[in-house]
Amino acid sequence: MINNVLWKPVVPYENLYEISSDGNVKSLINNKILKQSLTTTGYKKVELYKDGKRKSRRVHRLVALAFIPNPCEFPLINHKDGNPLNNRKENLEWCDQKRNMQHAYETGLRPSNLYKYKENLIKEYTQTDISLRALSKKYGVSPKSLSKLLNKNKVRVRSVGESNNIYKINREEMAEMFKEGKSNVEIAKHFKTNKSLIAVYRNKYKKGELL
Repeated sequence: MINNVLWKPVVPYENLYEISSDGNVKSLINNKILKQSLTTTGYKKVELYKDGKRKSRRVHRLVALAFIPNPCEFPLINHKDGNPLNNRKENLEWCDQKRNMQHAYETGLRPSNLYKYKENLIKEYTQTDISLRALSKKYGVSPKSLSKLLNKNKVRVRSVGESNNIYKINREEMAEMFKEGKSNVEIAKHFKTNKSLIAVYRNKYKKGELL
């Protein structure tokens, strides 16, 4: 080990090449570091020779095979930071297809409606009376994923009971309160809802669309 870098045999080229814990590949024949290139999908690769045959191998897989235990025999590998060029062993993890897809969405490697419409989802949920399930259906995302997104952005998810109460707001009574000059905070407290929702209703009231 030099400068905290470990070297291990490349599987299955044990007597020909070694892979380092930071993603370098070395030939044991001439003791030289191999040049790496990129695949069409943006991953680092090297050309390895065995029995006169050449084969391209992805570097992150070589690192994972050498340094990362895989007791569950997962077939895929994630780059934890979402950077496919960072092949340090600490940045890699074995995973299954489900986890791989989820990680791709979370890191933005694979866009999803959840992240594509993130701002719209948060704004619409906080400023309207739409339920979590209805909003999920509208944008084609799962309620569970949407709930996690809201929590991550410090938006309190309404309970089913709270959502039901929102739809029971007496709009005629609300209109009277607007007419009396009550503030959004006062009206929200009266109807046990949030002031952002009342602000949306106030705007509808001004446009004559509340009733």
